[in-house]
Amino acid sequence: MEDVELEDKNLPPDSPKPDVDPTSDALANELKQTKNKWVVPAYIAIVIFALLLIFLVAVATVIVTIWGVLGVVGFESMFKANPYAGPSWGCYHYDRTLINPSTLENVPEICGASNTSMWKYLNVPLNSWKYVNFTARESGDVDSVMKLKGILLMANLAKDPFVIMQHGIRSCKESAYALMPAAMLWRNGFNVLLIDLRNHGSSEISQYAFASFGLQEHYDVLGGLDYLVANYPRLANITDTVGMWGASMGGATVAIAAARTTMVNAMWLEAAALMVRETLEWNVKSQGFDVPFVMNSVCGKAEFTWPFGCPPFKLNPITLYTNKDTPPVKHVFMSHKTDDTLVPFFNSENSVPIMKNSGVNVTLYSTRDPNAPSYCRHHCDIYSYEPIPYEKRLVAFFNDHLKRLP
Repeated sequence: MEDVELEDKNLPPDSPKPDVDPTSDALANELKQTKNKWVVPAYIAIVIFALLLIFLVAVATVIVTIWGVLGVVGFESMFKANPYAGPSWGCYHYDRTLINPSTLENVPEICGASNTSMWKYLNVPLNSWKYVNFTARESGDVDSVMKLKGILLMANLAKDPFVIMQHGIRSCKESAYALMPAAMLWRNGFNVLLIDLRNHGSSEISQYAFASFGLQEHYDVLGGLDYLVANYPRLANITDTVGMWGASMGGATVAIAAARTTMVNAMWLEAAALMVRETLEWNVKSQGFDVPFVMNSVCGKAEFTWPFGCPPFKLNPITLYTNKDTPPVKHVFMSHKTDDTLVPFFNSENSVPIMKNSGVNVTLYSTRDPNAPSYCRHHCDIYSYEPIPYEKRLVAFFNDHLKRLP
């Protein structure tokens, strides 16, 4: 068979065949080499980009995780009411009746107090006190009606003035912090009501088991006031027979309560947290953390945890004392150590001019005791170091501004 040469049917007969570019093979090889030259770097770039993306995602995950953990831990640390038991203060004891106004000498010494003889003269006989039950004042807010527990120290119920005394965060009415000054007042002729705030001590636990620095708790104090008026009608519509005492967060609580009633003539604030946001920020900074990062994470957690948001709350204690026309309470005594490392001294120092400008008669007592040991961070421990002078100041203040019936 003869070989048949295939012809391009699209070319006319006898047309010249197309010339073959002699460089085409070289060009193809060059392109192939160029392609191979860039393949490896491209793969490397893709791998680097992927690793960088993974790194950025990991860093973002770590930051978000730290943010979330700080938010949870910070919120719990700042606002949780009962994170631990405090046996030396009488709170959350398995049998709280073992620590009461009649057994004060059995309470272990607190804050390294050197004068333990104070316990011996502060006891209240069994027939001079009783447990009482009442409800918080209706607030129209969440957890508006809370069932509360209290202790009433009875001097002369028919004639003597009343003082409502309020413990601080993670404390209770059996706390030595509350019982000691309460017994001081009782033995000097004052009726005293000690209250377990909601989420504290024996009182009811709310659906939001945290402390709001008086925002919600002041309704508990006003509920205690309503209890006294209901049981002792002579107190109704009188402004000079009821006083209040509050320590730390309890100080913020009574400050709000006193600002929302016309019945309180005199108020004692013991290392009161009147500047809530600033106090929390100060504690964050003192622990070596970045304040904006921690507070923003805590406030982010707060928005999802309860309906009150983050401090300053809508009822910020000190801002309630800026009305020059109607001062909420006439007489205030502030007692605060200048080296307090929990509720810093600026709470009292900066609040004095604000209150004075609003027409309140304010007295500030400050002291510093750097040489004495303090397991309480120099917070609310003045009366554990100097009980006799403290008692004199306390009694004189309320005697000056509360009246007794003849």
